[in-house]
Amino acid sequence: MTIRKRGETVEEKKIFNYLLLGLLVWLAITFLFLNPKSKEKETKRGRIQNKQELSFNYHVRGIKENGEKITIETPLYIAKISKLNGNIVYFYDKKYKTSLIPKKVGKLGIFPLSLYGKDELEGKLISASFSWNGTSKVSVKNQEVKLHLVATVNGTKITRTYTFYPDNYAIGFEVNAPNRKFFLVLPEISNFQSVAVKVNGKVKRLKEEKTFSSADWVGVESKYYTETIKGKEKVSGAILNVDNVKVVAVEAGKGILYFGPKEIELLEKFSMEDSINFGIMGFLAKYLLKFFLVL
Repeated sequence: MTIRKRGETVEEKKIFNYLLLGLLVWLAITFLFLNPKSKEKETKRGRIQNKQELSFNYHVRGIKENGEKITIETPLYIAKISKLNGNIVYFYDKKYKTSLIPKKVGKLGIFPLSLYGKDELEGKLISASFSWNGTSKVSVKNQEVKLHLVATVNGTKITRTYTFYPDNYAIGFEVNAPNRKFFLVLPEISNFQSVAVKVNGKVKRLKEEKTFSSADWVGVESKYYTETIKGKEKVSGAILNVDNVKVVAVEAGKGILYFGPKEIELLEKFSMEDSINFGIMGFLAKYLLKFFLVL
């Protein structure tokens, strides 16, 4: 009986050792072979890295003359679009009585959604004069309103389309410039804190110059407001420092600009709720906030 029990004990130990050896081999293979591949895949999906020849890739300068304005008024805000370049030169939140474009940005002449060229259009696109067939004042009350701006630069027809909604702070945008390379910019907003970039499902808050690729969205934020672009496809670009003002260059031809307060019920419509910094206990804080909003 004793010998038999010993035999069973030895067999059990052998089985245990085989299992342990198999586990160690599996862990080794996973660490040595699978992890590098997964990291490589993650790198291809999106990354943030130190600036590399940013001045070569993105030339940003101010527009001193704003041109004629088109005033857009919704129940939530008042915005002004310039016919020169077609950018947003004024934005006022009616709900919280806050102007979101600071004076230093206005003096510099770099405004939200300013359009810049990356090829032979560089230096010409910025001063392009756009035409608009509508009136200088547009009211957005019960339904969405589209604004179509058209310009011709170096023989190329450039179209900028904005879509304004009565019930939220999202602004749809689209730039049509056939066979041309271009980018849009987001300058600092009032009470600027940081640039937020969501890459590979994680939000990074940055202040230094960086490049980013395949981002879900990128935004310039303060404690209570955000100016965030989410493209139809993932976006790439760079964080620049132009005369001590943070400016984000974004390669996006179509998408939405959320320009307003960090209200979770509005941001969730566009999968941007992560732009709210909930801190270390973010998971719990997020649901507590939603709970109290229901009360």
